[in-house]
Amino acid sequence: MIINIEKSKSITAFKKAIKELENQDNIKSILILSCEANNYTPKNTDVILKKIKKPIFGGIFPQIINGKNKMTQGSLFIGFEHNLKTLTVPVPDTQNERYDKLLEFSERIIDSKTMFIFLDGFTKGITNFLDEIFNVIGLQLNYFGGGAGSLEKLTSSPCLFSNYGLLQNKAMLVAFDGESSVGVKHGWNSISTPVQITESFDNTIKAIDWRPAFDVYKEIVEEHSGQKINVNNFFDKAKAYPFGISKHNNEMVVRDPIITNANNEIVCVGEVPQNSIVNILNGNNSSLIGAAEEACDEAKKMFNDKIEQKCLFVIDCISRVLFLEDDFQKELMAMYSDDYPLFGIISIGEIANNGDNFLEFYNKTIVAAFIECKQE
Repeated sequence: MIINIEKSKSITAFKKAIKELENQDNIKSILILSCEANNYTPKNTDVILKKIKKPIFGGIFPQIINGKNKMTQGSLFIGFEHNLKTLTVPVPDTQNERYDKLLEFSERIIDSKTMFIFLDGFTKGITNFLDEIFNVIGLQLNYFGGGAGSLEKLTSSPCLFSNYGLLQNKAMLVAFDGESSVGVKHGWNSISTPVQITESFDNTIKAIDWRPAFDVYKEIVEEHSGQKINVNNFFDKAKAYPFGISKHNNEMVVRDPIITNANNEIVCVGEVPQNSIVNILNGNNSSLIGAAEEACDEAKKMFNDKIEQKCLFVIDCISRVLFLEDDFQKELMAMYSDDYPLFGIISIGEIANNGDNFLEFYNKTIVAAFIECKQE
């Protein structure tokens, strides 16, 4: 494995970094992790991406992770020696065209052990899409990845790197035969009694306990925080108070509220099913950093200790970064070691299972994935 760091946002430097990896005979595929501040668009990247013969995957994220530090500009180019099998499919899919593609893909990856999933984090239908992947492909491998996209735009945009160019409203499935292990934690705790989502549509919560969603949320948050919350300061206050959707295994899938609208509805990153039972959550810097360490330890314990060469791929939510502020580096240090390279993404939603659980789309969560690799 080769990791090239490019701190410039220059499109010339971008092209040079990809070509350097493409010219390496031992490199079979290229993962590109890039910051949204680079301002890459189909206009300035597609002509480059379409000329690359080796498989390309990855995306544009609010920020990316390189070792002990996060990057707000530039890119990481990771060359893998693994032979990959890839599939690019639409996420919003009214015609159900992707089922046959997923079925055919599942037959091609029968010997695979690991799958990256990158998708447009602001597209519609993510939860249903992941359910479909799980129903077709099942538990034969470990999955991990995350949502790409722009925190500034807060809407779907071209954000996935591929040999077809920069893609929007799509997902990339990338399978290979390397070993892996996954740890998933969030560090948020309930501060409310359970409430019911009595009306929702996709990622918009319309009513909680048959009342306007924001009215109920506002009461709970203001009582706990002692601070007022309104339309103007919603994003800043809500980053500390996500929703926790109760699941069958007593775990909670966290949903990140990002805006409220004139109808007193709350828009989240990821779908919130109607009739689901949720709690309002809260955490602190210590609980979030502790969760990162637990996720890393969990993945480390499950990884095949006979494999000496490994890397740690981290998927960490952008809202955790905004919440932790200057303490975010402490979260990275809780996972860092000189024994393995660490790199990753600061994402718009996190994707993971651990080999024996359903595939989920998380918010405000950290995923730590050890991957078998060869280091040059």
